[in-house]
Amino acid sequence: MEDLKFVPVRRLDDMAKNVLKKRYFTDGETKWKQVSQRVIDHVCRSEWWNEQRKSDAYDMLYNRYFLLNSPTLVNSGKKNHAGLSACFVLPFEDTIEDIYKTKLDFALIARKGGGCGTTLSNIRPEGDKVNGSTHGFAGGAIKFADTISHDMEAITQSGFRQMAIMFTMRVDHPDILKFITAKTEEGKIANANISVVVSDEFMRKVESGEDYWTVFNGKKYEKLNAKEVFDKIVDGAWTNGEPGLIFDDRINDSPYTYAGVKIEATNPCGTH
Repeated sequence: MEDLKFVPVRRLDDMAKNVLKKRYFTDGETKWKQVSQRVIDHVCRSEWWNEQRKSDAYDMLYNRYFLLNSPTLVNSGKKNHAGLSACFVLPFEDTIEDIYKTKLDFALIARKGGGCGTTLSNIRPEGDKVNGSTHGFAGGAIKFADTISHDMEAITQSGFRQMAIMFTMRVDHPDILKFITAKTEEGKIANANISVVVSDEFMRKVESGEDYWTVFNGKKYEKLNAKEVFDKIVDGAWTNGEPGLIFDDRINDSPYTYAGVKIEATNPCGTH
């Protein structure tokens, strides 16, 4: 790095300065160089960071050859131990305790400026009987997703940015058709992205026009035509930009997955 020269990529225009003022300046800061110095002082604290390395890191950041994520730019140096990570994925399991634990974890991440994804595939379908419940029937994954979406909007609307959210659902979940069209209703899951998790087997059925069963906990629910379901996904993507697609076999056949761990969801940054 000693031989590199970090000259400014370009001058900060008025729009960039306005974004800095609204989102990234902390008390007393008025310039980008102050943000850069605060971040480097906070992040580069280990013994490995000698003065030359810290100087190079500062020059790289200040001249915008490399930009750290927003939580790092905002939270570095703060005394409240705010988080520096931007991307999280949470489990979402089918008990009332787990559902509200997931909602709490979403809120804690939102408070620190992070984004989060989760799967709705493990939540029982709408209308299913719930043993031990006075109400008797499940509200369904989409209703819980909608409550998370609105809760996070309430938490982050006065913060430096709105929380990024990703909800995913397997294509064989019994609520899949409701999921695909969920955001066609104005205001529903408004501040979240949605993606359908599809398998190679499903895509082969799309090509051949075959039917498949929706399934939850080993129980068959409804027979659907794979091509018709895929067409609904395409129509939604064309009309609204959603849902997206996650190719189950591809992401779980990756050298980056841990042994025995199945990827069911991504953060919004991890899918398109």
